[in-house]
Amino acid sequence: MAVNAVGITSFYDLPLVKNILAVLRLANNLSDDYSFYRCALFLGKDIGKKTIDTLRDFAHSEDVSMTIAVARASEACINAHRCSISIYVIFVLVLI
Repeated sequence: MAVNAVGITSFYDLPLVKNILAVLRLANNLSDDYSFYRCALFLGKDIGKKTIDTLRDFAHSEDVSMTIAVARASEACINAHRCSISIYVIFVLVLI
């Protein structure tokens, strides 16, 4: 894949590179909330930013990681079924 990095200060500032690194970090540590958030935004096609933000706020209020918050999605007052399926797809993509 060719990447044109004209005018960018660093190769690691490219969104594609940040997304790939987030997937690798999440595969290494499922409690990494930043990587989970980034992966959910670009891999989770069925869930939007508002759902992820609600999930993140719930995780912070309960002092748990976002991966645990997904398991408790019904408590966060979000569409638990759709969220769980989408996050499961993210985990499958990350762990293959």
